[in-house]
Amino acid sequence: MIERYSIVLYPPPEIVEIVRQLKLELKSKIGWFASVNSEAHITICEFAGENSEFQKAMSYLEKFADAASPASVCFNTLGSFPNGAFYLSPDQVSRYYMVSLMKSFAKSFPVKPLFIVDNPHMSIGRKLKPAALAAAFELFSGRNLELYYICNRISLRKFNPERKQFDVVAHFYFKGAEDGLNETSQLALF
Repeated sequence: MIERYSIVLYPPPEIVEIVRQLKLELKSKIGWFASVNSEAHITICEFAGENSEFQKAMSYLEKFADAASPASVCFNTLGSFPNGAFYLSPDQVSRYYMVSLMKSFAKSFPVKPLFIVDNPHMSIGRKLKPAALAAAFELFSGRNLELYYICNRISLRKFNPERKQFDVVAHFYFKGAEDGLNETSQLALF
């Protein structure tokens, strides 16, 4: 059976909770919106596949996490995409680290992805109409939104058709091992 999966950088519970509160605050201002119930994450890619693709992804994630090194990151800038997504983006130093990490992951991922993301962001709202997007900027602009945390795990999520959300299957913690994937262990050179 073909299942749909998502690979994400997953922030710690306290950051997930802060973003959840931001979403609830936005919901109280504009009403329901896409992603209101989605936990905070930074998408790297999605793929669909049977058990063999799932197993390849799990194996690759283990090796990738063994090689990847954790780093302190900060999300502090509001932004939007033309499709109506309203999000928090990382500062410049954090962005460099995360883009390098995401590109390194995608470069050797053994399963054909449905799509790859190379612009790290945490969505607060998706598919917002222009008026709702303007309300979101008005609501959060001028606030000191500086979400610092240690980026130290990559996660595999599986789509749950009943909830219409992705559920975490496994977290893989970065170990910074030197004997892992070559591209990942040299992120600073990317």
